[in-house]
Amino acid sequence: MDKRKFRTAGWLAVAGLVGAALVAPATVSAGAPGGDDNLPNSGDTSNTGGVTPTMGTAEMTCDDGSVLGVSGSFTLDGTAPAGSYVVIYLTPNGGSDASPAGNVEDNQVKVDISGKSGTVNFSVPITSPFTTTKGGILAVFAKDVDGSVFTSKSNSLNCTEAVPTPTPTVAPTPTPTVAPTPTPTVAPTPTPTVAPTPTPTVAPTPTPTAPPEVSLQSVPCTGDQSPRIRIIGFILGLHVFVNGVDRTADLSGDDVAVPAGTYHVEVRDSEGHELLDIAEFVVAPCTQAEPTPTPTVAPTPTPTVVAATPTPKVTPPPTDTSLNGGSNGSNSLPIVFLALAGILATTLILTPRKRRNR
Repeated sequence: MDKRKFRTAGWLAVAGLVGAALVAPATVSAGAPGGDDNLPNSGDTSNTGGVTPTMGTAEMTCDDGSVLGVSGSFTLDGTAPAGSYVVIYLTPNGGSDASPAGNVEDNQVKVDISGKSGTVNFSVPITSPFTTTKGGILAVFAKDVDGSVFTSKSNSLNCTEAVPTPTPTVAPTPTPTVAPTPTPTVAPTPTPTVAPTPTPTVAPTPTPTAPPEVSLQSVPCTGDQSPRIRIIGFILGLHVFVNGVDRTADLSGDDVAVPAGTYHVEVRDSEGHELLDIAEFVVAPCTQAEPTPTPTVAPTPTPTVVAATPTPKVTPPPTDTSLNGGSNGSNSLPIVFLALAGILATTLILTPRKRRNR
């Protein structure tokens, strides 16, 4: 190939690279989570107060293709200041069959993160209904009030992978029972009866009731508990005397708290009859409490949710808005095309033209 043909082909390649650079931004920016404005349809923004949220795994609940709700969690890289919050909303993923698609970004929730750090749970209620079975729906953060864009997003969700909604059990309606109509009865004419002479009744001699059996127990105790005397067989109406003092009002259940020591304990009925009299009842002091071992809690396994791998977004340095087409951070392909075009054009300009022989 002579130099003239080489130069012509070179300039055609430069034109092709420049054209590809102008077309590429619109294609790359289409996959950004949350659309070009990174806001729900309401236009509400987040106000994180300087902390950065990172979206975790989410789950979707559906009923025959209709989305009922989306819930999940996110993490904060620090402690959020007072008055801070994030706005989480739903947005269609690339290739989503959400219908109507315009309803998806109407669904949002404002999560208060004041004073919170680490993992925070959220739940997005569905206020604008839609259906989806493929392509996926994402839970994303609305951009911050200061203009910061949060590129983190949830796993892709759709109703074919959703948590099934439990079918409610309807209690059967009881069959009403109709009361039968009573058959009226005709009262017979009463036959006059002669009242018999009443037989005098002799009042029976009451059988004496045996007094209740009552016993005492020194209740074992540990640590900061109080020693106690337990009255076994105690019933309402009895009275407990400790060293001659009526302690009935101090009873807790069947127990009365006393310091460790030796006591004269009496139990009497409501008429003052003595049912139990122990002159020297010993109450032992509490023993030293042994430390309670800390139970080991086995970690609950986290359910595996099939998720699409999120595409990270890289924010390039500011460029001329006429070239980047409003892209929000994935324009490296146009820069490569322009760089190749510049190198090829420089080579063509520096290559000397071959002079014709006359």
